[in-house]
Amino acid sequence: MLLARGGSTPYRWSIGSGALPAGLVLDAATGKLAGTPSSSGTFKFSVRVTDAKSTSATLSLGLNVAPPPLGPQTLSSAPGWHRIPATAMCGGGPEHNPPFSDPDNFPQNLNPAYASYGFGFTRECYSLLEDSNGGAYDTQRHRLLMWGGGHQHYWGNDVYSLEMSTLSMVHLDHSANPVTCPAMGTPGTEPGTTLTTPAGAICKYNAVSGSLTVLGHPGCTYAPGCTPTQHTTPGSVHTYNGLVYIPGQDEMVEFGGVTGPYGNGTQNVWMLALSSVLASCAPGCDPNWTSLGDPAANSAFTNPGNVGVVAAYDPNTQGVWIHSQSNLQFFNPTTNSLTVKANQVIGYHSSGVVDPLHKYFILIGPQSTTSAREGILYIDISGSNLALQTPATNGCGNMNGGTNANPQYMGMQWDPIGKRVVIYPNAGNVVWYLDPATWTCTSEVYGATQGTDYPQDVPIYGGQNGTFGHFGYDPTLDVFVLCNDPFNDCWYLVPSR
Repeated sequence: MLLARGGSTPYRWSIGSGALPAGLVLDAATGKLAGTPSSSGTFKFSVRVTDAKSTSATLSLGLNVAPPPLGPQTLSSAPGWHRIPATAMCGGGPEHNPPFSDPDNFPQNLNPAYASYGFGFTRECYSLLEDSNGGAYDTQRHRLLMWGGGHQHYWGNDVYSLEMSTLSMVHLDHSANPVTCPAMGTPGTEPGTTLTTPAGAICKYNAVSGSLTVLGHPGCTYAPGCTPTQHTTPGSVHTYNGLVYIPGQDEMVEFGGVTGPYGNGTQNVWMLALSSVLASCAPGCDPNWTSLGDPAANSAFTNPGNVGVVAAYDPNTQGVWIHSQSNLQFFNPTTNSLTVKANQVIGYHSSGVVDPLHKYFILIGPQSTTSAREGILYIDISGSNLALQTPATNGCGNMNGGTNANPQYMGMQWDPIGKRVVIYPNAGNVVWYLDPATWTCTSEVYGATQGTDYPQDVPIYGGQNGTFGHFGYDPTLDVFVLCNDPFNDCWYLVPSR
C-alpha cells in the first residue's frame, strides 16, 4: 500500500516511468499494489500521486521479485556428485544431446559471412565454455550463467544458463551480429586508432601489425524484429575469472578479457541486467548491457597485462575485489567506480574467492616459475595494508601444481556452512578444502566411476583448460554446480555435512 500526505484529497495514483512486473497492478484510487507477479527479477519504476488540485509528486521505486521456491523433490539429498541429464551445451555426451543454440546458418542464412567470422556454433561451441572462459552464479534465480568466446574462436556474445530450478540448459538470447569490423582500418588511418562503424561496432587496430580488436558488436541488423536491439553490445572475450554476479544490483559484470580475433586485451567493463535475460523469454530475450566508461576509448579498466583477471564478490562491502597482472582494484557497484588499491604483480593462472569471515581475498594458482607471484596468496581486505601475502600452509602442495592435471584456473567457492574454500581442481574425484583460519588443506573423495558418479575432466583445447566460475555455489540449495565440459552434461555436488 502506497500512502501520501498533504495536498487535497482525493489522490489519484499512476505509474510515471518504467513498469510494474507483469501480473501486478496499481489501484489508481487507493495506491494499493495487488496481484501475483508472473516473472522474477528487479523492476525499477516511478509512482506519481496527484491530488484534487492537480498538484503531483513522483517517487522512484524498485521491486525485487524472487523466483518461486524449488520443490524439495527436485534435487537429490544424497552426498556426492549428481549428473544433470540433457545439459551438454554443444550436444554430444552419453545421451547424444543436440546443441542448445542456433545452427551455423543462423540467422536463417541471411548473412553467409557468419561462418568466416568464427560464428559457426557447431564448430566453435567449445570456445564459449572452455578456452579461458568462466561463469557467474545467479543466487536469486538459482542458475549458472555462462558467457564468453573471443580470440580466433567463437565471436557470438549470447548468454546461457544452467537453470537449477528446472535442471535444464537454456539459451537465453541470440548473438549480436559478429560481422562487425573491416579487416584493416580505414586507409590513411594511423595504426592504434579506434574506428566506430555506423552500425555501432567498435574496432581497434594494433599499432604494430594493424591486427583487429573487436571491442563492441552492433545491435541486430540481420532481420526485422530480432534482438539484441541495443546499438552496441560487448564483443565476446576470454573472460578468465572476470565474470561476477552482484546481488544488490542484480547484474552480471565482466571485467576486461581478451577479445577476438587476435587475442588483444580489452580494459572495458560491461554490466548485464539479469532481469532482461530470463528463462521465460528465452531464446528471444533482449539483453540490456551497460558499458562502464567509454568502450571506444578502452579506458575503463586498468589492466596493462590485459589477461588473467581474477575477480570475486565481497558480501561484506557488496563490491568486487579484482586483481589484474599489475594491480589490486575495488569495484563499487553503487557508483560504478573502479579504484586502484595497490600496485603489485601476479601471474595470470589464478582463480580467486573472498573469505567474508576472515576478510581475505584469496588467490590460488600453480606455483609460477617466473618472477610473477602465484601459488596460494591472500590479501587482508579488512584494513589499509593490502599487500599480497604468502601464508605458511599445511597439506596444500596439490594446490601449487600437484597430481591433478594442470591445476591452473581451478574452480573456487566459499562455503559459508563449512567456513572454508571449496576447490574443484579441474579433474578427478577429489574435492579440496582450504581452511583460512589455519591455512590447512584437506580433501574428500566423491565417487568411484568417472562419468557415472563423478564428472568428466576439464578438456584441454589448444593447451588451455580451466574451470573458473563454471563451478558455482547455491547457498539456498547448499549444492555446488559444475559445467566443465561443453560436450558432456553438467553436475551438482551435495557436500557431506
